[in-house]
Amino acid sequence: MGDDLLADLSRQILADLVRSSLLGALPTESASRARQGRLPKSAVLLGGEDLDARLRAIRRWITPKELAALLHWHQETVYRRIKDGLPADRDGDRWKIYPPTVADWLRERREARQLLIRSKFLS
Repeated sequence: MGDDLLADLSRQILADLVRSSLLGALPTESASRARQGRLPKSAVLLGGEDLDARLRAIRRWITPKELAALLHWHQETVYRRIKDGLPADRDGDRWKIYPPTVADWLRERREARQLLIRSKFLS
C-alpha cells in the first residue's frame, strides 16, 4: 500500500513538473509583441492564427532565413534541423524549403514527442 501511494505521488509530482515547465516555455503575448519589432511583418502570427495553417498557406520555396523568421528560431537551428531530417532541398550551394512539408514534419515530431511523454507516464 505504501509503495503504491509513493509511486502515485511520484507520478503526480513528475506530471506537475512537466506541466509547469511546458507552460513556462509557452511564449506570452508581451514576449511576442517585444519580438515583433525584430521580425519581418510576414513572420508575425496574427491573433489566433495557427502556425500549421500559416505554413501550409505559403506555396513557394523559402530560404532557411525566412523559415527561421516564421518559426521564431535562430537560423543555425534551421540548419541543425535540416541535418536532423527537416525536409529541404539543395539548389546549388543554397537550401530551399517548402513550408507545407515543414508543417507535416513538425506535426509528426510533435505527435512522436507526445507519445513518448505518455508512454513514460504510463510505465
